[in-house]
Order: sequence, then C-alpha cells, then structure tokens
Amino acid sequence: MTINNQYRKFLIFIIGLIIVVVNIFRFYNLENVPSGFHVDELASAATIQCLATEGVDPLGRKPSLFFQLNFGTPKPPTYIYPGILWAKLFGFSIASFHGFTAFGYIISLIGLFFLAKIFFFLFLDSKKDNALSKEKAFLFAIVTMLVASISPWMWPFSRIAYESSFVLIFLIWGLYLLFKSNHLLSMIGAGFLFSCAAYSYPPTRAQLPFMLIFCGVIRHRYKPFCFRNLIVFIITIILFSFPVVIQTLDGSLQQRFNDISIFSKDFLSVQGKQGTFFDVLGIFLRNFILHFNPEFLFVSGDSNYMHSTHFCGIFSWVDIFALVLGVIFILMKFFRREKDRESFIKDILFIFFCFVNILIGMFPSALTTLGIPHALRIMGAWLFMMLLSGFFLYKFIERFPYVLECVIMISFIFISLYLRNYFTTYPIKSRGMFSPWTKQQALAAKTEQDWLVFMATYSEKVFHLIYYCMNYKPNETCSSCQKKWKIIYDYLHKKNPY
Repeated sequence: MTINNQYRKFLIFIIGLIIVVVNIFRFYNLENVPSGFHVDELASAATIQCLATEGVDPLGRKPSLFFQLNFGTPKPPTYIYPGILWAKLFGFSIASFHGFTAFGYIISLIGLFFLAKIFFFLFLDSKKDNALSKEKAFLFAIVTMLVASISPWMWPFSRIAYESSFVLIFLIWGLYLLFKSNHLLSMIGAGFLFSCAAYSYPPTRAQLPFMLIFCGVIRHRYKPFCFRNLIVFIITIILFSFPVVIQTLDGSLQQRFNDISIFSKDFLSVQGKQGTFFDVLGIFLRNFILHFNPEFLFVSGDSNYMHSTHFCGIFSWVDIFALVLGVIFILMKFFRREKDRESFIKDILFIFFCFVNILIGMFPSALTTLGIPHALRIMGAWLFMMLLSGFFLYKFIERFPYVLECVIMISFIFISLYLRNYFTTYPIKSRGMFSPWTKQQALAAKTEQDWLVFMATYSEKVFHLIYYCMNYKPNETCSSCQKKWKIIYDYLHKKNPY
C-alpha cells in the first residue's frame, strides 16, 4: 500500500504541529500546575535566589561545587549555576523555576531528534548523501520526537523544578557527540557532557560506566575510534569527574544513597537478611523485575503523585501501540524468510542496542529500597525507550504507510485526554505533595503579626520560610529572612523546648 507523497508530507506536517502544540502546553499555567512548590523545589529555588542576589546559599554559606543543604541530595552545580542565569532573566517565581525545567526538556527533545538521525545513519542506513535516506532519517527522528513529546513518563518531571531532569540534556547531547564523529572536539565535548551527567543526578553515576562501555563497543563496531581521540575522551571524563568521584568516595555525596540503598544494614536487618552476596542479589533482582510490572508500565505508573498523574502508566498509548507493532515486527523478522540479511542484522542490532541500554538505565533504581518501581530513578532508560518506540513505528510506517495515520490519531486522542487530566484532575489529586497552602498563607499575610505566625508555623522548614518571605513579604532579602528564621527557631526550639 502506498500513499501520495504530498499527502505523506501533510501527515508529517501534522506530526510536527502536534509536537509544537504539545510543547507550548508544557509552558502553560506553570504557576498553578502543579498546585504548589514541593520542598525539594523550594530548596533549589531558595538556593538559586540567595546566590543570585547575595552570593550565598540560604544558610549563609559561600558558593561551592555542591550545595549541602542538610536536606535530600546535595544540589549540583549543573543545575544551580545555570539556574542563576535563568532566574536573573525570568525572575524567582514558581512559574519561572518550573519554566526552567520545561526549557531544559525542550533542549533534550531537540537533542533526541538529532540523536535519532545519527543512529539512523549509523545503524540502519549509511547513505547520508542519498535524498531518500535523508527523508527516512527525518521520518524516524520526527516520530521519535513525537513519542517523546507526549510521553507521560516525563510530563510531570518536565514541569517540576527538579535538578534531576536536566541529566537528560547531558546524556542525549553527550551521546550525540560521541556517535557523531571522531573529531577531537566532539570527543572532548562528549566527555565533558557525560561528566555533567554524573554531577546532575546520583543514579546516573551508577548507569554511566556500564552505558559508556556498552555504547563504546557498539560505536567502535560501526565507526572505529581514533585511538588518540579515545584517550582524550577518557581523560576528559576523568578530569571533569574527578571532584564528584572524590566526594562520592569520601561519603559526602552518599548520605541519601546510604539511607535508601539495598546495602543498608538497617534495611537488611528489617528484611531478615544477613547481607550476603546472594541476599543482596536477590533483593536487586526483585526490585529490577518490579519495574516491569504491567500496572507500572501501562495502567497507573509510579505510586508517587509527583512522578505520575495516574491517568496511565509510564507508557503512552502510542508507546503501547509501538510495542505491539514491535512484537509483530520481531516475529516477522525471525519467522519470515528475509531477502536482505544485512538489513535484518542491522534492525536486530539496533533493537538489542536500545533494549540493553534500557536495562542499564533501570539498574540504579534496583539498588534502592524506596518507592520501587520508581519512574524518576530509571530516567536514564527513557531516551532509549523513546528511540525504540520511534524505531518500531518507523519500520511499520515504511512497510504499511497508513500506519502513519494511526499514529497521528492515537497521539492526538491520547495527548488531548492526558492534558485535560493533567491540568484539571492532577493538581487536585497531587496537591498534598506540593503544599499549596503554604503559598496561600504567604499571600494572605498582610501584617507583621501575620508574618510572625507564618514564620513560627514553618520554623522547622527553613526553605519554605526563606523562599516565601523573600518573594511575598516586602523588603525582605535572603540574609534578613535567614536571620529571622534563626531567631524564631532558637526561641521556639531552645528557649521553649516543650
């Protein structure tokens, strides 16, 4: 079956239109959806604002590589310092910080488009100067970008002021430079970006070594490394990653992992385990398999409302459609006689490449004990899942062109219903995670007495107090809010301990 070339171009235009409209909605009503500001967001926002205005963190300390805030994981330089520039341009509002994350996600999507094209010419068709090959590469890339744009796996994360989502920028563009060429600058750039990924999100530090070894082997098969440039690539990673390696080894970056890892003595004791190799391996495999739970993948996603709307699983309806087509495609490959054996090998190797990287991306989450299965900690698997979905859709569109119409129809129906749920139902269901009443109390405070009550209420939540006082109480600064917090905290918790 064939379709008119002009009609095909029209359908691709519709895909592009869906991508643009969906990503415009990513910036819609950022102040109120989600309905407030989670404490993790407040910690980062207060840090960025204090640094931008006074050059110190919310606790009055000078800038450092990582910002130890005595809460959660240390805030990385790859989020904080670019965030200062963003905040100076767009302000310190909730909408601004949510917009910073959305903007970062757009950079990731653009990178994914170009990465898909690189992979197409590397794995599937090496004829870069052939007009037909370029057209096919564009189709593969645009379909991949479509499934990534409507992915419910990333929609909540793309609008929350989390530093972790920025790791996608570094992973995607690092892979792009790694696979693009043997040029020295590409190798240096790739090494630097992978180092930034290691800084950005702790689980990535467990993913990167395995991903880079596997990707390096595959890359060398298709495009052999220049030995000198490979050494430069490795040295670049080592040099730029040296501080994070040192702070990981000395334990200063490991507090959170020590609390939630499967190696924790307290956890193993509760589980009735002795902590032997086979005890830990069994827990790891159980956690790993939980990420393939059908409810997690297809029905409701992560149990945490910060990570999922519960409208669907981490896979969109288009992802599910692609997986169904993928099963059919693989069966056709193995049980039908292939005339072009070279094409068969290329297709299977690309599927293998994506699948192994998906498994590697899930590895860090299986090392933890909290909130399993966990959509955020397996973020490193997301880009390879999007490439795999895009590949299966592309292959069927090439063989059965009218599948393109089905993809458009399913995408439009899904994202329409998903966005309706996200902007109406989700803010209500998730409000307990984002403390919207804190903002309401700050807005309602008119007098000094009101603000005194507010500060007393949040005396144990320093980032709530400092952020809202800086932004909602007239004439307050980071240092003045910090001093008032300390006075009130000392009064309530030291002078009147009961």
